[in-house]
Amino acid sequence: MYKKFVLVFCSILLLGIAMQFSGFASSASAETMGKTSVTVTGELAQAHACPILSQGSSRTAVRTLQRRLNYLYQRYSDPRWFRNSPDNFRPPLRVDGIFGPLTRNAVVDYQVWNWLQVDGIVGPQTWGSLGGC
Repeated sequence: MYKKFVLVFCSILLLGIAMQFSGFASSASAETMGKTSVTVTGELAQAHACPILSQGSSRTAVRTLQRRLNYLYQRYSDPRWFRNSPDNFRPPLRVDGIFGPLTRNAVVDYQVWNWLQVDGIVGPQTWGSLGGC
């Protein structure tokens, strides 16, 4: 149990470090190319590129979301993941591109476990935590 927690914590920490360096690389390359005087960080660029998803959405980005959540569940098969889901839900999520109630429950659970705003909506914070869209 403790080892799994440490593994998840270290993975989240490494993801955060990687995001910081990717933002640094994006702003450095924009400055060296002299395109604009305004620096666009990786996080800001991701926020504009990723669609905001909520229950009822049906796009290719929903498939990406479902695949990422499935990967995380399989990689970190802690029984507490997806605990907010109905009793009949057994991961993995069906990758069908439809943001239904099961996908929403998986998003809520992911947000709880990653200390994000818990609203069931996949916006810039959640996409950033997942590594982009």
